[in-house]
Amino acid sequence: MMKKLFALLLALAMLLSVSAVFAETPVELTSPEPTATPVPDTLLATLNGREIRENDEMLQYYYTNLMNQVTDPDGETDQAIARMLAMRYLMQALIVNSKASEVYTETDYEAFRAQAQQEWNDVLNSFMADLGITETSTEEEKAAARADTLSYLETEVGYTEEKYIEESIDAIVYNSYIEKMKADLFAAYPDLAATEEEIQQHYKDLTAEEQEIVGNEVPSYELYKNYGYSFHYIPEGYRGIIHILLKVDEDLLKKYQDLANRLEESKSPEEPVEATAAPEGETPAATEAPAVTEEPVTEEMVEAARQEILDSQKAVIDEILAKFAAGTPFEDLVAEYGTDPGMQSPDNLKNGYPVHAESVIYDPVFTQAAASLGKVGDISDPVVSSVGIHILYYLRDLPAGPEELDEQTRAQLKAEIENERVNLALSELLDQWQSEADLVWTAEGEAWQYDAAMLDAYVAAMQGADEAE
Repeated sequence: MMKKLFALLLALAMLLSVSAVFAETPVELTSPEPTATPVPDTLLATLNGREIRENDEMLQYYYTNLMNQVTDPDGETDQAIARMLAMRYLMQALIVNSKASEVYTETDYEAFRAQAQQEWNDVLNSFMADLGITETSTEEEKAAARADTLSYLETEVGYTEEKYIEESIDAIVYNSYIEKMKADLFAAYPDLAATEEEIQQHYKDLTAEEQEIVGNEVPSYELYKNYGYSFHYIPEGYRGIIHILLKVDEDLLKKYQDLANRLEESKSPEEPVEATAAPEGETPAATEAPAVTEEPVTEEMVEAARQEILDSQKAVIDEILAKFAAGTPFEDLVAEYGTDPGMQSPDNLKNGYPVHAESVIYDPVFTQAAASLGKVGDISDPVVSSVGIHILYYLRDLPAGPEELDEQTRAQLKAEIENERVNLALSELLDQWQSEADLVWTAEGEAWQYDAAMLDAYVAAMQGADEAE
């Protein structure tokens, strides 16, 4: 578990080192809060002759970012974990870049420098754009904005062009060599490749975990999906629905919605307003004249407004129902009369919208009409929702349980298995390189040394806390 955690974190270490500084920089060129107490210039260790001091910028960058992720920033254990991982990230980065220098040529480094230079130019252009500079700006405006940006980046962020490019080259070299090592490891060890049986088992475990977390709680299932989570199973009770949406006069629809909303509000009990006494010795303030109240809304008024909408499209509705009764496929009627853009999708027309009696992502009128259909092939009476008139068709029942493993998901799971394995192999290789390095700790650096047992215990405690929640 620990090595898996470390391997996954390590893959991001250098990638974040330079770009994140500018991603978090405010677009307004204003001074930041006063800086904290300077970090001591204390020698912690030497790695292959290279001194590592406590105020090393990259060491402090890693440490600060790790401290932003711990649960108890004031806790001694959290601080110790952040120190050891920060030092480990830095040493791994130094070793990897040293190994890369033995492989990459001068031509390679020229390409890396060109890439870093382009990144710097992009940073300047982004800041200048935030200052209002466009292609139509004058040369004087561009020069002034550039000067302001360069001054701000140097004085407040701590980066000159040369410093940015040198650090960016380190990051590019690191990431490039990491990817090269992964490719070399994968080519050298065929058993890192995932088998079909392993992919199938991974998919089985994935769907089981999803069902354990969400199960048949349809509202949660749909809200997760609505926020971008891709489930690989379907709860019980879903049916595929296609429909014809007829647009209606906006004034008629607004009138109906206003009446329906007012009727709904009238059914909600109003909270009593507590009377307050005037302070002693003061005359009570005169009460305001009561507001003019609107005519109470009745069920009959709402139904009349709804019927008015249906009557406005009666000729079209009768035509649709007559054609369907005569044998015209409903899909053809959707194409001829429907105005819902979603029904123009071949997949949606073929499979239908997944609707459940407890669905929360559709208009309630649409959901209720879909749930009221008795069997596959049934057609609904016209219903009025917040967007128009719907005629629904019960296309099919969706099979509950895990969905069939498609090629896209198979490829994704295969990549996940193989990436995890190659990351672990890479972690072991980096461990070996570090064990072979000439590493000398000072007394002050002992608190930054890697302690596998402490990290294992920390991870186990974090997992236990997650499971308890």
